Order: sequence, then C-alpha cells, then structure tokens
Amino acid sequence: MIKKTIKVFCITAGMLVILFFFRAQLLQSIGNFLILSSQPEKSDVIWVIDYNLECIETLHENGMGKKIAIIGGSGLLDLKALGVDYSLSDTFKMQLVKKGIHGEAIYVNKTDSGLSQEIQEVLFYCKKNNFKSVLVPIEKHLSRNFYNAVKNIFEENGIVVTLYNTEPIAFKMDGWWKNEYGLLSIYGEYSKIFYHLLNLDEQ
Repeated sequence: MIKKTIKVFCITAGMLVILFFFRAQLLQSIGNFLILSSQPEKSDVIWVIDYNLECIETLHENGMGKKIAIIGGSGLLDLKALGVDYSLSDTFKMQLVKKGIHGEAIYVNKTDSGLSQEIQEVLFYCKKNNFKSVLVPIEKHLSRNFYNAVKNIFEENGIVVTLYNTEPIAFKMDGWWKNEYGLLSIYGEYSKIFYHLLNLDEQ
C-alpha cells in the first residue's frame, strides 16, 4: 500500500514538473487551437466583424471585396444624449468614406441582436444581390468558433465564406495568458466550444 502511494505521488509530481517546465508551450497550444487558418480570397462582399478601419480599407483597395457590409453597432450613448442617432456602424462608414471609399460600396444595417441575427441579415443581403462569396476579417482567436457558426448556413445557400485573420488588438496571442483581456477572451471562446459540444445551444 505504501509503495503504491509513493508510486502515485512520484507520477503526479513528475507530471506537475513537466507541466511547469512546458507550461508556455501548453498555453500557446491552447490558444493556437482557436485559430482557424484560411486563405483569403477575392470576394463579393467584406463583412465587418471587427471595426478595424485600416484592415477594411486595405482589403477593399486591394480588390478583396467589391462591397462592404456593416451589420449591427449599437447607438453611441453620448451622441444619443444630444439627440443624434448615430450608431457605431454609421460612424465607421463615415470614416471609410473619408478614406476615399465610395459610400455606395458600403451597406449598413443597424440590426444589433447578436450573431445569429447578423448572419441572417448578411445572408439576406447576399441573396438579394446574388453574391456568392464573403470575406470576413476577424481577430484570429475568434476564427474557429465564428467559422463553425456560419460555414454550413452560407454553404447551404451556395455562398463561400473565407476568413482574413488579424492580430488581436488588446493582447498578443504568443502571451495571451499574461493579459487579463487575453485570459477572458480565450476562456470565453472555450466556453462556446463546450457549450456547443454539450448541445446546450440546441435545447
């Protein structure tokens, strides 16, 4: 009994030592799992998920998307207090126009009811205009869950979705565990995975 206890203790201690010395690699792998590699392709429309002005401008200028779709974006409270009903999407559109992008190339829908509703709005926009491809710039740690949420829905309607992975703005992926926002973001993405695996989203 004593020998068995000592053996279990030694194995456990050994595993803890290994985890300690390789913790950085392990944590890096945890973050990397969330990243879905995708080869960006020229598309009919760029769907704005992250309000990354420079990224959207560059993709459009390089011909990666003929149109830009901005969905959602709740009203800015400081402007509402002044009686001005400008949403985040309105403000982003104005900044794109200032960068030289023609206003007619930018579609805005202020629907702000979560991803499921935004998917339906983008899908409706694509079908209405006979668009067959969508490019989505997105922070890389969000890519796997986002793609899993939209892939089948768009494919069933003959629309191809590709991703353009960008670096997170608030933290670095090679040290996400050192940043509070990184910890919260990675935890949130894994919560979505477990939620889906347990089929809680279908109940």
